[in-house]
Amino acid sequence: MILDVLFLIIILLVFTGLGRRILKLTGFEFRSLMEEIVFSFGLGIGIAALLVLGIGLLGGLKAWIFYILLLILLAVSVFDIKYIIINSVKLLLSFVKKLN
Repeated sequence: MILDVLFLIIILLVFTGLGRRILKLTGFEFRSLMEEIVFSFGLGIGIAALLVLGIGLLGGLKAWIFYILLLILLAVSVFDIKYIIINSVKLLLSFVKKLN
């Protein structure tokens, strides 16, 4: 159960990092971190869905292909995932400080 939750978090971070990578390449700028995360996740999950559709149309829907695809997307977006995690923690800590 805990591994399932951890795997879900990794998948969500990979999708968000992938979307952020694409948005950064196209020159989009955002006013807040939360806005950036929402748009990055939406674009990332859309791209991942199209990749899975393409693989499915080619007849390659196997679990190991999905794992390889996830590893490739992780490698492409590792720095964006790091950015998201670090800035989310900073934002959360500043919010907690304001409450105290």
